[in-house]
Amino acid sequence: MFTRQRPPPSFAKPHSLRLRCSGHAGATLLAWAVSLVCVAPAQADTLVLVSERLLGLTEQELASAMPQAMHNLKPALGPRGSRGLWTLADADLAGLRFDVTFYFKNKVVGRIEERRRTPDANRCNAAYTALLGSLSSRYGVAVLSDDGVAIEGQSRSAAWAADTFKVAAYRMPSTNQCDLLVAIEPLAVRDASDL
Repeated sequence: MFTRQRPPPSFAKPHSLRLRCSGHAGATLLAWAVSLVCVAPAQADTLVLVSERLLGLTEQELASAMPQAMHNLKPALGPRGSRGLWTLADADLAGLRFDVTFYFKNKVVGRIEERRRTPDANRCNAAYTALLGSLSSRYGVAVLSDDGVAIEGQSRSAAWAADTFKVAAYRMPSTNQCDLLVAIEPLAVRDASDL
């Protein structure tokens, strides 16, 4: 007796997959498949811009303002008793990708840290220069500092201050990685009578 054998499946041809659905279910399935192919790569490449306007938001306000942010199950400990309750991956700053942590104190965003760690220490100066250029175009002239042995134009930190917030950028190079950090905090102005 003759039996017909099925050819092995071919994964090289994406058009070889045929779905047999009719009516509303078929249209829904087709729309879902097209959205996976067409929309998912665009969402993955979209970078989010984080700004100082997020300071002072509650958790609920931050979640609605930044739907891409994820709530941490185990909060990171931050400076002065703050807790990093929310994170965001792939935020855009100077055309570079940064991971963002939102630190809360007194139930509002009290500090935003944008950190970029890369294994390529050789490109750290170029990335830091691009970062300083982007932040200077946004906030004006920076106050630069170094450890006293920096080469001309290679500061270790920079700071900007506005009426209601301050921004600091740090470069921490090592032999095997480049670590860039941008911290945004509210500017606390204290009255002398409160001291």
